[in-house]
Amino acid sequence: MASPLFFPNPPPVDFRYEDDLCPRCQGQLKVLKSRMRQIFTLHIGPLAARETILHCPSCPGRPFFHSRELAKLVPEGSNFGYDVMVFAGRSLFLEHRTVDETVMALQSKNVIVSPSEIRELAARFVVSLGIAHLQANPALKNHLAVNGGYILHLDSTSRRHSHKLLTGIDEITGMVLLNIKLSTETGPDVAAFLRRIVARFGRPLAVACDMAAAIRCALAEVLPNVPCFICHFHFLRDAGKDLLQKDYQGLANLLEQHDITGKLQRLYRQLEPEIKQHQEEIEQFLSDIDAKTSISDQYPNLSGQALLGIFLASALEAEHQGDGLGFPFDRPKFAYYKQLETVYEALQASRSHLDLERREQRLFDRALKPLSAIQNDIQLTALAKRIEQKGKIFDELRTAMRMAEPHTKAGLNDRGVQTDIRTIKDAVIQFKNELKPHQYPDLEAERIKLMEQLDRHWDGLFRDPMIVTTSDGVKRTICPQRTNNILEHFFRDLNHREQRRTGTSLSAKRLNAMLPDTPLVVNLNNSDYSRIILDGSHGLEERFSRIDSTLVRQSLDQARRMSAGIFSKPRKMRKILLRITTPLRIAINALAQSLERDRNLATNPV
Repeated sequence: MASPLFFPNPPPVDFRYEDDLCPRCQGQLKVLKSRMRQIFTLHIGPLAARETILHCPSCPGRPFFHSRELAKLVPEGSNFGYDVMVFAGRSLFLEHRTVDETVMALQSKNVIVSPSEIRELAARFVVSLGIAHLQANPALKNHLAVNGGYILHLDSTSRRHSHKLLTGIDEITGMVLLNIKLSTETGPDVAAFLRRIVARFGRPLAVACDMAAAIRCALAEVLPNVPCFICHFHFLRDAGKDLLQKDYQGLANLLEQHDITGKLQRLYRQLEPEIKQHQEEIEQFLSDIDAKTSISDQYPNLSGQALLGIFLASALEAEHQGDGLGFPFDRPKFAYYKQLETVYEALQASRSHLDLERREQRLFDRALKPLSAIQNDIQLTALAKRIEQKGKIFDELRTAMRMAEPHTKAGLNDRGVQTDIRTIKDAVIQFKNELKPHQYPDLEAERIKLMEQLDRHWDGLFRDPMIVTTSDGVKRTICPQRTNNILEHFFRDLNHREQRRTGTSLSAKRLNAMLPDTPLVVNLNNSDYSRIILDGSHGLEERFSRIDSTLVRQSLDQARRMSAGIFSKPRKMRKILLRITTPLRIAINALAQSLERDRNLATNPV
């Protein structure tokens, strides 16, 4: 419910330029015109502002002079005050409310605003924050220097057919330093991004990144002598994919050709009524199964159909189990295949030793037939053996690096065991020494490639901690994180906030429409950042009122033009390029006609 208005019918409030003399020539100012503006603020609500605009007839161009008091309340050309703009921005980006929820919250404060105006206010909030961030660069640079410098974490996020959002974050303070939207992540683009960071904040102490070629090339060009720490998680993921992906994909394709999942699912659905009928006996069976030796003696009341349903459920669930790390750390298809082997053996034993009814025997035979085809597939068996051997090598490397180790449940939040980097380095050296050629003779090519990957990235993986000197002359030791999880978490949180605000995941369309400075909003949760950004102001409202409204409009227009480029819309780009009137298409047609004339002259000389 809305709070009562101070003025149900607000009287006009006069605003006028506060001086009578021109600040340039000290001449007498004249009244140019008066205008009425319906404005809304949080502390008053609707307000009828009558502004008297003065001008100087003596100065060239006859400059206008507006009320400074009114300019502190509301931007030029807007009906909503700075406090409404800040409320809308905080509501959407920090409190993760939907647009409709923000509209209702403002209505309770007697500010009537439409959803489209909320989006516009939020966009102005982001652009104003970006300008304030840019203007505060010297103070931010000094703040980073207090810690002896900053450690730059660099990564990008994108969706299919979308721009890439490239972001740089300081590990020590957790501040987002710079963001940029790129149509493609190339070396020159990333190099330009790095130059902007260096120009604003100085050279970083170190850079942490994944193994993207564009980022590595840009770092070698712009920051050749700055230590580069490679994310251990990304290294393991890339090494594991190179080691396992080909055989793993072959295993998945063969399982799909057998249609084993579909056959087992259809049989399981047929057994579901029987399973529900014996739910209590099944639960008791599952809780005591490790201690039982004879199913037929211990569970005379458990029907063969219910037992078959248990086995099928265990096989179908195996494909969805894992540690939440994704491939190659989790290998669900291989776990599924191994469980199918176990279920096949269990069904054979049950079929032979249990006193099954004729109908139950037929159901068991129906399950055993496709499972038998799986077991007799020589190619599938060979692939499973290779995956098992390669998986053992990969898991040993994960254990040596103390990162994303088998059977850990941290998922993508795994930052690795906090162990001295020299200890990890020694463990990996031991892993390399123990991985002899004769140990896996059929995997010699894969072993050599893995050793080459370790040697190529050795310096980036196992750098010693850094000793830096802070601004007050104190020496301190800094151990950068072994993963790039700061940015991985940041991008996941960005997606979660979008889901909360819109109800759907961050799509390519919305990522393209997102203003590049949107990630800066999370910095407002940092008290040091807020203090620096405010620059003596009492709040964001006062700070944003000190920014030229024209600059805000220009920056917003520029950001929107960049987001609306044809390269963010592949279908539109294709239509344009195929259009007959497109210069590129005209050139192609002219070239085709020229070649055709040459061929005709060659075959029919004059």
